[in-house]
Amino acid sequence: MLNDPTENCRVCGWPQGVAQHGPRGSSPSFEFCECCGVEFGYGDVTITGIINHRESWLQSRCQWHDPEAKPKNWKLEDQFENVKPEYLLNNVTAD
Repeated sequence: MLNDPTENCRVCGWPQGVAQHGPRGSSPSFEFCECCGVEFGYGDVTITGIINHRESWLQSRCQWHDPEAKPKNWKLEDQFENVKPEYLLNNVTAD
């Protein structure tokens, strides 16, 4: 999926269409990701919050927050390619 990485959910990589933290990354929308359900500006502000929400979402078997938005041929592996490396568990050092 080719898109602007600042427009992707930090938790699940779902493309949002607009930067959920504003053009400078400092004014979150406080909307919810239709895929994983994270609230932008609340659950995705720290690496710990991102990882905790991702783990909970994965444990729920990736249940969509808005099931009607889920594409017919959706693949988690493809979507995770949209998550910026600094938001992945294997790159965490500390908050």
